Amino acid sequence: MKTLPLPALLKVFVLAGIVIGCSDDDKVNENKMPESHINGQWQFTDEYAVLEDQPPLSPPMEICELELRMRFSEDGNYTYERSHLNFDTKECDSEGQKEGTWEIVSDSIYRFYAEEKEGGRGPLNGDLKVWFSKGNNELIIESIEKDWGFDFPVTVRKIYTRE
Repeated sequence: MKTLPLPALLKVFVLAGIVIGCSDDDKVNENKMPESHINGQWQFTDEYAVLEDQPPLSPPMEICELELRMRFSEDGNYTYERSHLNFDTKECDSEGQKEGTWEIVSDSIYRFYAEEKEGGRGPLNGDLKVWFSKGNNELIIESIEKDWGFDFPVTVRKIYTRE
C-alpha cells in the first residue's frame, strides 16, 4: 500500500478544513436580507412615463408630492411619509409615518408591500424593476400604471435621491 508523503497529506487536511469551515458561514446569516444599495433614506424627486417613440412625459406635480421620503432598512422593512397640500394654509401637511416591507426577488426585481388605512396602497406595491445610478445615489423604480389618462397601461419611472 502506498502512503502519501507528509506535505501532501497536510495539504489535503488543510483543504478539507477550509471547505468544511466555510460551509457554515452561509447558515449564520440566512435570516438577514441580502445587502442592497436600497438601504438608507431616499427623497422622491421626479416621475415620468416612457412611451414608445416619444420623449419621456412628466406630469405636473404638486410641491407636496416632492415631500415623499422613504427609509429602507436591511431587515426588509421600510417607512415612508407623504404630504398633501392643505388648501386653507397653502402648506404641505404630513400624513404621518407609515410602514411597508421589501425583499429582493432577483437582480433587478424587488417586491414591495404597503397597505394604508381605508384600503389604500402605499407608494410602492408589487414586484417592481429597480436600478441605481449616479454612484448608487439615485434610485429608479419602474412600474406599469393604468391611471395616467391613456387607454393602455404606461411604464412609469419614479426617481429618488439618496439623502
